[in-house]
Amino acid sequence: MNEYAPEKWIWTEADFEQMGWHDVVIHASAFNACTLSLDIDYMFRWVDPAPGETYYRFWLSPATLVFDNISGLRLDLEPHGAPIIMGVTRSEPVTIPDHATTWKWLLDCLDGEISFRATGYRQFTRRPPVLAMTQSFPTTERGGVSFAHVTPESTVP
Repeated sequence: MNEYAPEKWIWTEADFEQMGWHDVVIHASAFNACTLSLDIDYMFRWVDPAPGETYYRFWLSPATLVFDNISGLRLDLEPHGAPIIMGVTRSEPVTIPDHATTWKWLLDCLDGEISFRATGYRQFTRRPPVLAMTQSFPTTERGGVSFAHVTPESTVP
């Protein structure tokens, strides 16, 4: 397997059931009055060790995960290095008439959790996935920290 092509470059809450963030590293976070942005290395697929090999490999790409219309943001982290997401859940949907549904989101991390309410998310795959031996890129390989809403299909004006 020399190449992995994701089915799309931008993912949303409509794709929640087919996505997973287990062991995803958060390189940086940013928030303002209505969004929470996470700079992550998203693992599209884990590759089983080949015969005679011991370790998994990963189809990996830098991505920007943006949660929209956030409220009640709570960070309870004591990371030893970059936070690592163990899982993401959503619960307690509330539909406001003439508006979107808001959910309670929980990012369960290795050393704590991040919780908030939001209407959903968009995840921008910033470059095509590569097959890696580790679950995240070193800063130099990923091009530093970025919260860009770009994809390989994006055109620069």
